[in-house]
Amino acid sequence: MYAIGSSSSFYRPVRLVLPAALLALALAASGCIPSAVRKSASFDRAALSAVGVMPSEIDYVPPLRPEISEAERAETEAEIASLVAEAVRNVFTRTPIAPTLVVLTDSALAADSTLRLDLTRVREELNLRLDSIKTATNPISFSLGTGTAQFGELAGTPYLMLARGTAEARGSERVRDSAPIPIPIPIPTGILTIGIPTTSASLAWLSLELTLVDARTGEVVWYNTSGAHLTLRSGPAIERLVETMMFTLAPGRLTTR
Repeated sequence: MYAIGSSSSFYRPVRLVLPAALLALALAASGCIPSAVRKSASFDRAALSAVGVMPSEIDYVPPLRPEISEAERAETEAEIASLVAEAVRNVFTRTPIAPTLVVLTDSALAADSTLRLDLTRVREELNLRLDSIKTATNPISFSLGTGTAQFGELAGTPYLMLARGTAEARGSERVRDSAPIPIPIPIPTGILTIGIPTTSASLAWLSLELTLVDARTGEVVWYNTSGAHLTLRSGPAIERLVETMMFTLAPGRLTTR
């Protein structure tokens, strides 16, 4: 038998196991699935001084009922894509690295048909490579081709961050808006006024993939994928998901908002 506290070695396994257990509980509570991190052996985080954030690519899978039009679906995809890009920017600025960021928007590329076509080619190449990237063992060694170079020149950054994902509708929930309807309820000690939920928010499973690319060579230097059950148009919820994913890219305490 062991007497509690009789040896420091008694506690050593506890100190090692407990953080992992707490992390597992935290991931379960947040609804996030474990990340699948891949990175290049040649990637040096210290060189990550400036990053161009590419327009996000989001596929929205709407509920069967009520049906929505293609225009509504496209509008929802554009809104989620904008929130993802904003989340990447916000998290990046709060990391210990805090690189200079240049956000490239669809509207900025829309006027140039060549850039639009090349963006499509880069995305197609990424889609072709993703299965290999996901199953690769570290270090990864994949290139999306030199088509990324002009986007790096446009942003003036040596690295580019690409985000793609799928948002699958999972129903809705009642939430309080900024001005809930007051409902007075008589009770023995007086009147109790409460608010009731007055709006409905769509829930979705957001599966997200982040890929960091060396703009000059097209080499994938870091990749991560994860997902979470969240309110579809909630910027803070999407940002929390991005936070968990980018910790492997820029580990350390994030600065406060």
